[in-house]
Amino acid sequence: LYRVAEEMCRTEWAYVNTLKALSVDFPKFIENQSLINQRLLVQPDVPNEIARHLHALRKLHLEIAERLQSRLDSWTSRPQIADILLKVGHFLKMSRMFLQQKEELATQLIQNCRQYPDFASAVHNFEKKHFGGLLLVHQLDCVHQRICRYPLLLSTYLKYCSPNSEEYESALETKRLLESVALEIEHGLVEGDNLRKMFHLQRRLYSDYEIIQPGRKLLKEGEVMKHSRKEIHPRFLVLLNDILLYCAPVVHGSSMLRVRNVLPLETLDMPVLPKNDATSKEFHLRSQRRSIIILAKYTLNIFYTFQLNLF
Repeated sequence: LYRVAEEMCRTEWAYVNTLKALSVDFPKFIENQSLINQRLLVQPDVPNEIARHLHALRKLHLEIAERLQSRLDSWTSRPQIADILLKVGHFLKMSRMFLQQKEELATQLIQNCRQYPDFASAVHNFEKKHFGGLLLVHQLDCVHQRICRYPLLLSTYLKYCSPNSEEYESALETKRLLESVALEIEHGLVEGDNLRKMFHLQRRLYSDYEIIQPGRKLLKEGEVMKHSRKEIHPRFLVLLNDILLYCAPVVHGSSMLRVRNVLPLETLDMPVLPKNDATSKEFHLRSQRRSIIILAKYTLNIFYTFQLNLF
Protein backbone atom coordinates (compact mmCIF):
# COMPACT_ATOMS: atom_id res chain seq x y z
CA LEU A 1 0.00 0.00 0.00
CA TYR A 2 2.84 2.34 0.90
CA ARG A 3 4.51 1.75 -2.48
CA VAL A 4 1.36 2.83 -4.33
CA ALA A 5 1.01 5.91 -2.12
CA GLU A 6 4.66 6.65 -2.77
CA GLU A 7 4.09 6.39 -6.53
CA MET A 8 1.14 8.77 -6.30
CA CYS A 9 3.25 11.27 -4.39
CA ARG A 10 6.24 10.91 -6.72
CA THR A 11 4.14 11.46 -9.85
CA GLU A 12 2.38 14.41 -8.21
CA TRP A 13 5.72 16.10 -7.57
CA ALA A 14 6.78 15.35 -11.16
CA TYR A 15 3.56 16.96 -12.38
CA VAL A 16 4.11 20.03 -10.18
CA ASN A 17 7.65 20.36 -11.56
CA THR A 18 6.31 20.23 -15.13
CA LEU A 19 3.72 22.88 -14.33
CA LYS A 20 6.44 25.04 -12.78
CA ALA A 21 8.65 24.65 -15.84
CA LEU A 22 5.78 25.69 -18.12
CA SER A 23 4.29 28.50 -16.05
CA VAL A 24 7.30 29.95 -14.18
CA ASP A 25 10.60 28.88 -15.74
CA PHE A 26 9.57 29.24 -19.39
CA PRO A 27 8.32 32.86 -19.29
CA LYS A 28 11.24 33.81 -17.02
CA PHE A 29 13.71 32.18 -19.43
CA ILE A 30 12.29 34.08 -22.43
CA GLU A 31 12.25 37.32 -20.43
CA ASN A 32 15.91 36.93 -19.42
CA GLN A 33 16.97 36.02 -22.96
CA SER A 34 15.08 39.02 -24.35
CA LEU A 35 17.38 41.33 -22.39
CA ILE A 36 20.10 40.14 -24.76
CA ASN A 37 17.93 39.78 -27.86
CA GLN A 38 14.86 42.01 -28.19
CA ARG A 39 13.60 39.91 -31.11
CA LEU A 40 12.40 37.31 -28.59
CA LEU A 41 9.60 39.66 -27.51
CA VAL A 42 7.01 38.41 -29.98
CA GLN A 43 3.24 38.63 -30.05
CA PRO A 44 1.09 36.96 -28.97
CA ASP A 45 3.01 36.54 -25.70
CA VAL A 46 2.46 32.78 -25.42
CA PRO A 47 4.82 32.14 -22.46
CA ASN A 48 2.90 34.53 -20.21
CA GLU A 49 -0.44 33.30 -21.56
CA ILE A 50 0.54 29.78 -20.50
CA ALA A 51 1.62 31.11 -17.11
CA ARG A 52 -1.69 32.92 -16.64
CA HIS A 53 -3.71 29.79 -17.37
CA LEU A 54 -1.58 27.46 -15.20
CA HIS A 55 -0.96 29.69 -12.17
CA ALA A 56 -3.90 28.53 -10.02
CA LEU A 57 -3.53 24.94 -11.18
CA ARG A 58 0.12 24.84 -10.11
CA LYS A 59 -0.72 26.19 -6.65
CA LEU A 60 -3.45 23.56 -6.19
CA HIS A 61 -1.24 20.63 -7.15
CA LEU A 62 1.67 21.94 -5.10
CA GLU A 63 -0.64 21.80 -2.09
CA ILE A 64 -1.69 18.25 -2.99
CA ALA A 65 1.94 17.15 -3.37
CA GLU A 66 2.89 18.67 -0.01
CA ARG A 67 -0.01 16.95 1.75
CA LEU A 68 0.81 13.60 0.16
CA GLN A 69 4.45 14.00 1.18
CA SER A 70 3.42 14.80 4.75
CA ARG A 71 1.36 11.60 4.93
CA LEU A 72 4.22 9.53 3.58
CA ASP A 73 6.56 11.01 6.18
CA SER A 74 4.17 9.91 8.96
CA TRP A 75 2.89 6.73 7.30
CA THR A 76 3.37 4.45 10.30
CA SER A 77 1.00 6.53 12.41
CA ARG A 78 -1.47 7.46 9.65
CA PRO A 79 -1.37 5.11 6.62
CA GLN A 80 -3.96 6.85 4.45
CA ILE A 81 -4.04 9.34 1.56
CA ALA A 82 -7.49 9.00 -0.06
CA ASP A 83 -9.04 11.77 2.03
CA ILE A 84 -6.53 14.28 0.61
CA LEU A 85 -7.76 13.76 -2.94
CA LEU A 86 -11.36 13.53 -1.78
CA LYS A 87 -11.18 17.02 -0.27
CA VAL A 88 -9.70 18.63 -3.38
CA GLY A 89 -11.44 16.48 -6.00
CA HIS A 90 -13.96 19.08 -7.12
CA PHE A 91 -11.24 21.74 -7.42
CA LEU A 92 -9.57 19.63 -10.11
CA LYS A 93 -12.35 20.79 -12.44
CA MET A 94 -10.39 24.01 -12.91
CA SER A 95 -8.18 21.97 -15.26
CA ARG A 96 -10.91 22.31 -17.86
CA MET A 97 -10.32 26.06 -18.22
CA PHE A 98 -6.74 25.43 -19.32
CA LEU A 99 -7.61 22.43 -21.49
CA GLN A 100 -10.18 24.47 -23.42
CA GLN A 101 -7.40 26.93 -24.34
CA LYS A 102 -4.60 24.38 -24.80
CA GLU A 103 -5.07 23.86 -28.53
CA GLU A 104 -5.05 27.59 -29.22
CA LEU A 105 -1.95 28.12 -27.05
CA ALA A 106 -0.15 25.25 -28.80
CA THR A 107 -1.06 26.64 -32.23
CA GLN A 108 0.15 30.13 -31.30
CA LEU A 109 3.41 28.74 -29.93
CA ILE A 110 4.06 26.75 -33.12
CA GLN A 111 3.22 29.77 -35.30
CA ASN A 112 5.58 32.01 -33.30
CA CYS A 113 8.37 29.46 -33.67
CA ARG A 114 7.83 29.30 -37.45
CA GLN A 115 7.63 33.06 -37.85
CA TYR A 116 10.47 34.08 -35.51
CA PRO A 117 13.67 31.97 -35.79
CA ASP A 118 15.28 33.58 -32.73
CA PHE A 119 12.25 32.73 -30.61
CA ALA A 120 12.27 29.16 -31.96
CA SER A 121 15.95 28.81 -31.03
CA ALA A 122 15.27 30.04 -27.48
CA VAL A 123 12.36 27.60 -27.09
CA HIS A 124 14.59 24.76 -28.33
CA ASN A 125 17.27 25.67 -25.78
CA PHE A 126 14.67 25.71 -23.01
CA GLU A 127 13.38 22.30 -24.13
CA LYS A 128 16.88 20.82 -23.94
CA LYS A 129 17.43 22.25 -20.47
CA HIS A 130 14.09 21.37 -18.85
CA PHE A 131 12.50 18.57 -20.90
CA GLY A 132 15.47 16.60 -22.20
CA GLY A 133 14.85 17.90 -25.69
CA LEU A 134 11.18 16.89 -25.76
CA LEU A 135 8.89 19.44 -27.39
CA LEU A 136 7.40 21.99 -25.03
CA VAL A 137 4.12 21.94 -26.92
CA HIS A 138 3.74 18.25 -26.04
CA GLN A 139 4.25 19.01 -22.35
CA LEU A 140 0.96 20.92 -22.41
CA ASP A 141 -0.75 17.52 -22.53
CA CYS A 142 0.39 16.82 -18.95
CA VAL A 143 -2.77 18.42 -17.49
CA HIS A 144 -5.14 16.07 -19.29
CA GLN A 145 -2.89 13.08 -18.62
CA ARG A 146 -2.78 13.78 -14.88
CA ILE A 147 -6.55 14.05 -14.53
CA CYS A 148 -6.95 10.72 -16.32
CA ARG A 149 -4.26 9.06 -14.20
CA TYR A 150 -5.81 9.66 -10.77
CA PRO A 151 -8.55 7.00 -11.14
CA LEU A 152 -5.96 4.50 -12.41
CA LEU A 153 -3.68 5.09 -9.44
CA LEU A 154 -6.62 4.76 -7.05
CA SER A 155 -7.66 1.48 -8.69
CA THR A 156 -4.20 0.10 -7.91
CA TYR A 157 -4.35 1.59 -4.41
CA LEU A 158 -7.68 -0.16 -3.74
CA LYS A 159 -6.15 -3.55 -4.56
CA TYR A 160 -3.90 -3.25 -1.53
CA CYS A 161 -6.48 -1.77 0.84
CA SER A 162 -8.28 -4.04 3.27
CA PRO A 163 -11.93 -4.23 2.05
CA ASN A 164 -13.14 -3.82 5.62
CA SER A 165 -11.10 -0.71 6.37
CA GLU A 166 -12.23 2.92 6.44
CA GLU A 167 -9.45 3.73 3.98
CA TYR A 168 -10.96 1.33 1.45
CA GLU A 169 -14.33 3.10 1.59
CA SER A 170 -12.63 6.49 1.41
CA ALA A 171 -10.49 5.43 -1.56
CA LEU A 172 -13.52 3.98 -3.34
CA GLU A 173 -15.47 7.21 -2.87
CA THR A 174 -12.47 9.23 -4.06
CA LYS A 175 -12.07 7.06 -7.15
CA ARG A 176 -15.73 7.55 -8.06
CA LEU A 177 -15.43 11.30 -7.57
CA LEU A 178 -12.30 11.61 -9.71
CA GLU A 179 -13.82 9.43 -12.43
CA SER A 180 -16.81 11.76 -12.54
CA VAL A 181 -14.49 14.79 -12.63
CA ALA A 182 -12.54 13.26 -15.52
CA LEU A 183 -15.76 12.51 -17.41
CA GLU A 184 -17.10 16.01 -16.77
CA ILE A 185 -13.88 17.53 -18.09
CA GLU A 186 -14.02 15.28 -21.17
CA HIS A 187 -17.63 16.32 -21.75
CA GLY A 188 -16.69 19.97 -21.36
CA LEU A 189 -13.91 19.59 -23.92
CA VAL A 190 -16.30 18.02 -26.41
CA GLU A 191 -18.86 20.77 -25.78
CA GLY A 192 -16.18 23.42 -26.11
CA ASP A 193 -14.92 21.94 -29.37
CA ASN A 194 -18.47 21.80 -30.72
CA LEU A 195 -19.04 25.44 -29.80
CA ARG A 196 -15.77 26.49 -31.48
CA LYS A 197 -16.86 24.74 -34.68
CA MET A 198 -20.21 26.54 -34.55
CA PHE A 199 -18.46 29.90 -34.06
CA HIS A 200 -16.28 29.10 -37.08
CA LEU A 201 -19.38 28.32 -39.15
CA GLN A 202 -21.07 31.50 -37.94
CA ARG A 203 -18.14 33.55 -39.22
CA ARG A 204 -18.46 31.86 -42.63
CA LEU A 205 -22.13 32.77 -43.03
CA TYR A 206 -22.83 35.76 -45.25
CA SER A 207 -26.19 36.40 -43.58
CA ASP A 208 -27.83 37.41 -40.32
CA TYR A 209 -28.83 33.85 -39.49
CA GLU A 210 -27.73 32.92 -35.95
CA ILE A 211 -26.41 29.36 -35.79
CA ILE A 212 -25.58 29.50 -32.08
CA GLN A 213 -28.71 28.97 -30.00
CA PRO A 214 -29.23 27.54 -26.47
CA GLY A 215 -29.21 23.75 -26.58
CA ARG A 216 -28.17 23.57 -30.24
CA LYS A 217 -25.38 21.20 -31.26
CA LEU A 218 -23.50 20.64 -34.48
CA LEU A 219 -23.82 17.03 -35.65
CA LYS A 220 -22.26 17.05 -39.10
CA GLU A 221 -21.14 19.37 -41.87
CA GLY A 222 -19.89 18.71 -45.35
CA GLU A 223 -19.51 19.87 -48.92
CA VAL A 224 -21.83 18.39 -51.54
CA MET A 225 -22.90 19.11 -55.12
CA LYS A 226 -26.39 20.04 -56.31
CA HIS A 227 -27.60 18.14 -59.35
CA SER A 228 -29.54 20.25 -61.88
CA ARG A 229 -30.66 19.60 -65.45
CA LYS A 230 -27.60 21.01 -67.18
CA GLU A 231 -24.82 21.18 -64.58
CA ILE A 232 -23.86 20.69 -60.96
CA HIS A 233 -23.22 23.40 -58.36
CA PRO A 234 -21.27 23.30 -55.08
CA ARG A 235 -23.39 23.30 -51.93
CA PHE A 236 -22.75 22.89 -48.20
CA LEU A 237 -24.90 21.03 -45.67
CA VAL A 238 -24.86 21.78 -41.94
CA LEU A 239 -26.73 19.30 -39.78
CA LEU A 240 -27.65 20.56 -36.31
CA ASN A 241 -29.79 18.77 -33.75
CA ASP A 242 -32.91 20.74 -34.74
CA ILE A 243 -32.38 21.98 -38.31
CA LEU A 244 -30.55 21.29 -41.55
CA LEU A 245 -28.95 24.29 -43.27
CA TYR A 246 -28.68 24.09 -47.04
CA CYS A 247 -25.99 26.59 -48.05
CA ALA A 248 -24.19 27.77 -51.16
CA PRO A 249 -20.88 29.64 -51.63
CA VAL A 250 -21.34 33.41 -51.92
CA VAL A 251 -19.15 33.26 -55.03
CA HIS A 252 -17.54 30.26 -56.68
CA GLY A 253 -14.47 29.15 -54.75
CA SER A 254 -15.27 31.28 -51.69
CA SER A 255 -15.33 29.86 -48.16
CA MET A 256 -18.14 32.28 -47.27
CA LEU A 257 -21.60 30.72 -47.32
CA ARG A 258 -25.10 31.99 -47.97
CA VAL A 259 -27.99 30.10 -46.33
CA ARG A 260 -30.38 29.01 -49.08
CA ASN A 261 -32.80 27.03 -46.92
CA VAL A 262 -33.38 26.37 -43.22
CA LEU A 263 -35.08 22.98 -42.95
CA PRO A 264 -36.47 21.94 -39.54
CA LEU A 265 -35.70 18.27 -39.00
CA GLU A 266 -39.33 17.41 -38.32
CA THR A 267 -40.21 18.53 -41.87
CA LEU A 268 -37.71 16.18 -43.53
CA ASP A 269 -38.68 12.85 -45.01
CA MET A 270 -36.42 9.84 -44.77
CA PRO A 271 -33.47 10.58 -47.08
CA VAL A 272 -33.54 8.42 -50.19
CA LEU A 273 -30.30 6.60 -50.96
CA PRO A 274 -29.56 4.61 -54.12
CA LYS A 275 -30.72 1.00 -53.92
CA ASN A 276 -28.06 -1.66 -54.33
CA ASP A 277 -25.60 0.74 -55.89
CA ALA A 278 -22.46 1.12 -53.83
CA THR A 279 -20.80 3.27 -56.49
CA SER A 280 -23.51 5.91 -56.85
CA LYS A 281 -23.06 9.26 -55.12
CA GLU A 282 -26.59 10.53 -55.60
CA PHE A 283 -28.72 11.42 -52.60
CA HIS A 284 -32.32 12.63 -52.63
CA LEU A 285 -33.29 14.99 -49.80
CA ARG A 286 -36.99 15.84 -49.47
CA SER A 287 -38.89 18.14 -47.15
CA GLN A 288 -42.28 19.82 -47.06
CA ARG A 289 -40.68 22.93 -48.56
CA ARG A 290 -38.55 21.51 -51.35
CA SER A 291 -36.91 18.48 -52.92
CA ILE A 292 -33.19 18.44 -53.71
CA ILE A 293 -31.06 15.95 -55.59
CA ILE A 294 -27.50 16.26 -54.35
CA LEU A 295 -24.27 14.39 -54.95
CA ALA A 296 -21.44 13.50 -52.63
CA LYS A 297 -18.25 15.20 -53.72
CA TYR A 298 -16.08 12.20 -52.90
CA THR A 299 -18.10 9.51 -51.13
CA LEU A 300 -21.57 8.68 -49.90
CA ASN A 301 -20.36 8.29 -46.31
CA ILE A 302 -21.51 11.78 -45.38
CA PHE A 303 -25.04 11.00 -46.51
CA TYR A 304 -25.23 7.79 -44.52
CA THR A 305 -24.08 9.86 -41.55
CA PHE A 306 -26.81 12.42 -42.23
CA GLN A 307 -29.37 9.63 -42.46
CA LEU A 308 -28.24 8.07 -39.17
CA ASN A 309 -28.30 11.42 -37.35
CA LEU A 310 -31.63 12.49 -38.79
CA PHE A 311 -33.48 9.29 -38.15
